Amino acid sequence: MIRDLQGVRPPPCHLTRYSPQRWQWISPDEIADNSPYSIGIGPFGSNLLRSDYREHGVRLIFVRDIVRAQFNETGARYVTREKAADLHQHVVEGGDVLITKMGDPPGDTALYPIGSTPAVITSDCMKFASPSTTWPLQSISFIASDQSLFAPKS
Repeated sequence: MIRDLQGVRPPPCHLTRYSPQRWQWISPDEIADNSPYSIGIGPFGSNLLRSDYREHGVRLIFVRDIVRAQFNETGARYVTREKAADLHQHVVEGGDVLITKMGDPPGDTALYPIGSTPAVITSDCMKFASPSTTWPLQSISFIASDQSLFAPKS
């Protein structure tokens, strides 16, 4: 991640050609919300099984729900409140940035809709919570751009 500051030079990589000279490389944790689990990945295998899925309860977020900067609200699956409490470190709130680890393309992003009830991300998803109201939209624009580490390379 980068921001408009003078000082530290970015690490050598293909992105340096896109970065204005005054930008500085920073890590996501420097701009994340200070709350626990503000940056996270979905639960590992046995922590969330298909047998945990329900027709009602706390929403699950899958890779298929994160598509080209849009959050797909159709075809939702759920877990019980008790299971969601067990998975508390994987819970997202409205306004959090969602990023796919898998899929086509990996690194697809969407904003979890502001005002939505808390949900749980699944194994191939990542989340990022920011205290800023503008950062989530800016991060989605950057991650989805051809300047991102996630951008397909030709």
